[in-house]
Amino acid sequence: MTARELTAREDALFNALENDRRDRTFAGKLCRDGVPSPAIYLRQRVRVIFAFREPNLNGATKRLDLRDEIRDPCFRPLEEGVRQERRPSCWWNAKAGMFAHAVAAALDGKPVGPSYREFQKVVDDGDWHHRVVNRFGYIQIKKIGGGGRIVESEICDFARRYSHVLRKQIELYRPHLVIGGGIGKASPALLLSSLVLPGGRQLEVPTGATWWRFSRASRPMGILQQWHPARRGSRRELYEDLWHSTRQMAKTLGIM
Repeated sequence: MTARELTAREDALFNALENDRRDRTFAGKLCRDGVPSPAIYLRQRVRVIFAFREPNLNGATKRLDLRDEIRDPCFRPLEEGVRQERRPSCWWNAKAGMFAHAVAAALDGKPVGPSYREFQKVVDDGDWHHRVVNRFGYIQIKKIGGGGRIVESEICDFARRYSHVLRKQIELYRPHLVIGGGIGKASPALLLSSLVLPGGRQLEVPTGATWWRFSRASRPMGILQQWHPARRGSRRELYEDLWHSTRQMAKTLGIM
């Protein structure tokens, strides 16, 4: 599959979702997610998709293309033709950026201590983790903007009602690993492993993180349930947990 074909199939899926005359849930307020830089993603030896619960738009309901926001060097969303400024501490740089940097370091065989210091220095210096973030793909369980506090029942309901959409996305991206951010009933990893990709064997890595293992021929081969940035101690603890969990899972699966 070429990069252009991947994006075309993504857009076809989103267009059908937003323009469905029988279901107006996403009309005018769909958050398009997925793979922001398919040419880079398709070149990865180990392809990774991150799964989050919902985009935090402070309760606003509006159409948004998260792929376009991630492609921008400073992660600025486009609103009415104008790029909205973002600080280096924004979500994609300092939080999702931390997830991406930790996973990239683990898969690239870089030691965890220096890798964390490298990540933190970029943010402290006011720079951007644009290159590493664009190595991966990102999906939201609930593809409508939410607020600062999630409503677990809504996330779970979206996962049930639109499990076919999530399944089509994962089938399109064919990732080796899916990493879900967040625990509890609305955990993306839990919802995906139970409603979208059942049949995995539930395991645990030494960090205490839960994951589901599938066969070597499956895509994905594994789904990791990882703590959300707001729920796991210090930033360094979260980074190191994710680095170690990713390494252990990848070694177990034989992809490192």
